[in-house]
Amino acid sequence: MPTREILETYSVSELKREISKTNIKGYSRLKKYEIVELMYENKEKFHHLHGRTKAETKNIREISKAIKKSGKSSVSSAEIKASKKKEAAWKRELWRRSMEKRKKKKG
Repeated sequence: MPTREILETYSVSELKREISKTNIKGYSRLKKYEIVELMYENKEKFHHLHGRTKAETKNIREISKAIKKSGKSSVSSAEIKASKKKEAAWKRELWRRSMEKRKKKKG
């Protein structure tokens, strides 16, 4: 289940995209902290959201800065692929670390 801290790692547009997938209404004019509270009250609908690592957040910021500098209105497919590869690598690394911890506890 997501905590308020986890929800706050997401941008407003990402939160709105996630909340739009549910049947919750009246969120479009809310501010970020209000959306976070609304989602936290209905956290069982957002169990799939997880906290971001610092590297993931940094990667997203870098892409956002690059877009602003270049004046592009959208992200290129190459940037999306690179971002997904980095995210997948971090997920694999986190999984590997969790498996090592489990082995240490058992052993």
